[in-house]
Amino acid sequence: MDRRVFDRALEIATLSGMNITGGVSRALAVKPIPIRANLVDTEETLTLDMIRGIKADGNHGIIAYLGGNLTPELIENCASENMGLVPVNFSRAAGWTPTANLGEIDAMASLRRLAMLGLPTVGLNDWCDLEGCSSDPTEYCKAWCGVELGSTTGIVPASYGGAEMMLTGRQWFLLPFRGYWHGDSRRVPEPDCGFQLIQLFPPNQHVAGAQVDYTIAQRDWEGRAPTWIVPA
Repeated sequence: MDRRVFDRALEIATLSGMNITGGVSRALAVKPIPIRANLVDTEETLTLDMIRGIKADGNHGIIAYLGGNLTPELIENCASENMGLVPVNFSRAAGWTPTANLGEIDAMASLRRLAMLGLPTVGLNDWCDLEGCSSDPTEYCKAWCGVELGSTTGIVPASYGGAEMMLTGRQWFLLPFRGYWHGDSRRVPEPDCGFQLIQLFPPNQHVAGAQVDYTIAQRDWEGRAPTWIVPA
């Protein structure tokens, strides 16, 4: 598809926060996540009762996966419980080889999934899960950011860092990402600007029948907040 046609399709799909293919039915907005907000990161398919249990545990939002458990039903249920929603992308399998071409493919896939769900994107962090690399991912990351910053979606490219990301903190910071998330590995370097999200150790906790990783929000050293999707 021609990039201009693709961008226009994304723009139409996200103008009203509605899913033109039959998804969410309420108005949604992108907002900064408050400092000290507690979130759970999970790949589980969450029922409404599970979301209520997660909220009762003292959590304020759910991190869910594009192409996985982030569905129209989850969006509706989070909104009905006034729980923030943070979209994130899956990492590739451990040992993968990053290339510029893969960066473009993965970024386009992420934007397409957000559009199909009808989620608002202006100011939204789109988290690139960077871990398990077999080589330097610099060109992959530049390509990812180039696609997103070159689109008309207003998306804000950001990066999760886990084990084997194959970058120093300085190298990571110099990429065009505008937000950083510390994974639960001790081998995550710190970018010059610090982190907006911190994944807590140990991982694989259990709450309301779901396996989760706990995450907490903060401002980075430049004063930037991570974002989530909430009812407008």
